Amino acid sequence: MKFSAKQQQGLAWHGSDSFRFVSPLMIQFMRISLLIFVFSFVGLQLLFGLTLKSQDIKATPVTVGLNNEPIHKALKRIEKQTQFRFFYRKDDIKAMPVLSLPPASRTVEQTLAEIFQQSDFTFRQVEDNILIEKKKIGQAAERRLTGKVFIENTKDPAMYVLVEFLNKADSALIGHGYTDTTGTYNILAKPATATILRVSGLGYQVYTRELRDSGERVDVEPVYLKPSINSLKEVTISSSRPLIQRKSDRFVVNVANSSLSINNTVWDVLKQVPLVNADDNGSLSISAKQGAIVYINGRKSNLSGQALFNYLKSLPSATLNNVEIITTPGSEFDASGNAGILNIVFKKRESDGYQGSLALTDRQATYNSQQVSGAFNYRQKSLGINITPYLNRDSKFITERHDFDFRGAATKQLLNLSALDRAEFRTYYGGNLGVEYGIGKKQVLAATLNYNPNRQTLNWVNHNSFINKTTRQTDSSFVFTNNSKIKGHSLDAGLNYSFDLDTLGQRLTASADYFEYSNNTNQRTYATVVETNEVRRNEIAVLPQQIKNYTFALDYKLPIGNQVKLKLGARSFNTATENNLYYAVANAGGTYVKDELRSTNYAYNEQINAAYASADFSLGKQWGLTTGLRLEQSSTKGRETIKDEVAVDKDYLNLFPTLAVNYAPNTNHNFSYTLSKRIERPDFWQLNNLRVYNNPTQYAEGNPFLQSSYILKNELSYTLKGAYIFLLSHAHITNSFSQFLLANNSNNITRIVWLNYGTGNIADFTFIANFKIGRRVKSSLTLAGNYTSYKGQAADEPIDNSGFSGSVKMNNSITLSQKGQFSAFVNINYLAPVVADIGEGSKGMARGDLGIGFRKTVRQFVFTLSGADLLKTSANKSIINSRYAITNNNNYWDARSVSFNIRYNFGNSKLQKNKPNENATQEIMQRTGI
Repeated sequence: MKFSAKQQQGLAWHGSDSFRFVSPLMIQFMRISLLIFVFSFVGLQLLFGLTLKSQDIKATPVTVGLNNEPIHKALKRIEKQTQFRFFYRKDDIKAMPVLSLPPASRTVEQTLAEIFQQSDFTFRQVEDNILIEKKKIGQAAERRLTGKVFIENTKDPAMYVLVEFLNKADSALIGHGYTDTTGTYNILAKPATATILRVSGLGYQVYTRELRDSGERVDVEPVYLKPSINSLKEVTISSSRPLIQRKSDRFVVNVANSSLSINNTVWDVLKQVPLVNADDNGSLSISAKQGAIVYINGRKSNLSGQALFNYLKSLPSATLNNVEIITTPGSEFDASGNAGILNIVFKKRESDGYQGSLALTDRQATYNSQQVSGAFNYRQKSLGINITPYLNRDSKFITERHDFDFRGAATKQLLNLSALDRAEFRTYYGGNLGVEYGIGKKQVLAATLNYNPNRQTLNWVNHNSFINKTTRQTDSSFVFTNNSKIKGHSLDAGLNYSFDLDTLGQRLTASADYFEYSNNTNQRTYATVVETNEVRRNEIAVLPQQIKNYTFALDYKLPIGNQVKLKLGARSFNTATENNLYYAVANAGGTYVKDELRSTNYAYNEQINAAYASADFSLGKQWGLTTGLRLEQSSTKGRETIKDEVAVDKDYLNLFPTLAVNYAPNTNHNFSYTLSKRIERPDFWQLNNLRVYNNPTQYAEGNPFLQSSYILKNELSYTLKGAYIFLLSHAHITNSFSQFLLANNSNNITRIVWLNYGTGNIADFTFIANFKIGRRVKSSLTLAGNYTSYKGQAADEPIDNSGFSGSVKMNNSITLSQKGQFSAFVNINYLAPVVADIGEGSKGMARGDLGIGFRKTVRQFVFTLSGADLLKTSANKSIINSRYAITNNNNYWDARSVSFNIRYNFGNSKLQKNKPNENATQEIMQRTGI
């Protein structure tokens, strides 16, 4: 069970400076007047940060009349009587003739309908804004193509196979659909002078031919598909690419030329990929995993958190080839963590040139937040350059409610009611620069620089009362404030060199990386007793944290014939952290005096050296085997430098084996089994002995003595026809650690701390299905169930808890227009009550989330309007039944929101994406918690 031990980060950023900074850049690139009203809308939000409570033009009355007057005067009068604001091209409206309109009480919609009924203009409402636009005319008619698909040897209808129509000139997809149970398709396609028909399905050879009939209605001759019987060693089909393929150690989702890649970003594709959980808050994980480590073209991404979200959200999906999902990573990957791996593979270079996109998002929750991001790529022969800047102003109002029913010998008569309100304002900015240069045809040198500063302001107010359970009277109550200013940054620089030693796949790769993280916190805490106005706490603190890491990596790949692939490699991680904590308490005269007891300087050093070897074997046409071994030597030193006391001094030598077996009897069925051992290392902020007070009687702190846990994982998967996935896994965790809220037997002080406690056993079952509902709805359903057991002891708290839990996730994509340029999505998530790893009978309550959105594509622009947690059901509620207290928690993270996003794509759509160099510090970066 996780509590708020880690400080949230943010700095207030008011005014419209960001708008004035970004708007000229947008105008310079686009020079299209459509952006004017969008940036004006966001500018108003930056200036006022108002909670949007929109009126409705269908129901809002106004009284407006015109006597041979220009139309813009009527618009001004509507603005004076309502909260609506109009956006339009001034020259267009001024060019319209004067108008007479009898004064009368009408709705806004009725008034505008009368004004524009004889014009070439239309109007629509977007929240409190009304957009006036020219009507679209002169669009070319679509073509309707119908036909049937049969299986060649049986003459039976081929059900649910993919039918695609491509423009012969550039192979662009102009229409697509699926056959029904009779093998019939009926598809609307964009006009084209010459068309290619392509039909594909799991277990069949791809069928292609040119259509010579260019009429608006075409009856296509029947298609007869030939079954594919040649299974390759990794369950690929020699002449077709099903949506999902299972290899010995990973799933491969073939995105290129599928409907997934149409009018999407790379992030939008990940939201639809089976086994992947992604949302527009930047959360990314693999089913039944704690998270996901992202690789790009086989190399670790040096982007993380918000920067990674901005990068993938900016890239058009047309550049994608496939997405590889590794649920149980092998020996060549870092052994740390229980996360899976996503390898995003882009298409290879088709032409030189430039490509880019600009995106702007406005999010309204309790406060207004804004985000601006871009992705710019340039390639000329052997030189490639990519830049991904971003700016994110994130504001949230978080509420925490904690009720403590004490059971200690000295506190059993007390009931503590705590209400914490957290107004948090964060500004993140920065970006990534990557340069790649090809030295001949076999060598590539790449460099990256990723710099992400942040400014944060945290304002916490806690209202706290202690009540006598016998008399039901308030013993005491107080108001506690904690105001923090945080300034920090992360810096990552890397250099990568790869050399293809031959044309058969033999490759040598070397990389060096430097990572730096800085977090400087200045806070003031103040508490007063409500009944007496007595000051209970008045102190200041300066809490800097510094992390530096140097990482070196060497990898070698060697194919041995056609049946064996050998991989060898080595890693060296060197990390140093320092926390210089200063506390000062105000004396009777108001002077702050250093608190010698809590002020300290803690230094932590960690060195990890690793070597690995793995081999892939192809055992005939149906069997595949992958085996590997990773050796890691780690040395951990922790010291309190002021008192010169050793806190931690540990050395470890560990072996991490992996085994994967794959069996594919035919193209419809695939079985896979994996066995691996991994290590879960604490994040650096969990080791930080920083103490943060939520109120005078409760504090949260890290634990420099926290030890790593070990995970033994078994996983069995079955894939049916590339559309249905069954996963069964079991993880046995030793020396497990978690975050606990602890009371004591003698007083009312509670603390939140990370502790090792014992063992955990987690058994998971996951079922994933991808299907269509009619012609316009595509759905992905994930059903998960698990049984969890925790046993051990944390401090003097017994841990003995077990039980079942489950979750349902359903993503639905709905095509609203025949051309597919207007679509909607409905995402539903539900989590059943889940077992907690503290006390006996502790559990988290059920919660859910409903998200709805609409997406409209207009040439190079993509507009998205979406809402998250619309029913406000995602609050994290729990009951913690510990030895000395029963705690009821109800925390809400300001998730209900409405967002509007506009993205503009430009440049050469066939440009190759730069391949970021492998960043071996990724595991270190994730442990900082950024």
